[in-house]
Amino acid sequence: MNAPIPIEEKKLLYDYIYNDYLLEQLDQDRTFFEKSKMRIPDVYENLMDDIVDVIGKDLRKIQVQMREKELSVEAPVQLDDWFIEYVYHAHGYYGTFRFWKSALNLEANKRLEAVRERLYK
Repeated sequence: MNAPIPIEEKKLLYDYIYNDYLLEQLDQDRTFFEKSKMRIPDVYENLMDDIVDVIGKDLRKIQVQMREKELSVEAPVQLDDWFIEYVYHAHGYYGTFRFWKSALNLEANKRLEAVRERLYK
């Protein structure tokens, strides 16, 4: 069951979840780049640092807004190979969002592309 919250607060929760997921994926990619033997790893590390900085700043703004509105999201729970569940708390209520992993990846890629466009216009 979902908590009765306004649409703008639900959007804020979604933004937090998507950005947090994207940062987690980028952290995994960074680990991969560090372990790989690429010829020019500094270029990729600098690119990832720039992107992570932008997403981190966006995430901090979202967290401030969430604190003001008394919203929080618990750590994700991997239900199976297909779905991830996030439990959120809002105004004394709690609810859950279930995401298909492929849909999360698709949204993360869209947001990553938007950040890249913001950085390199």
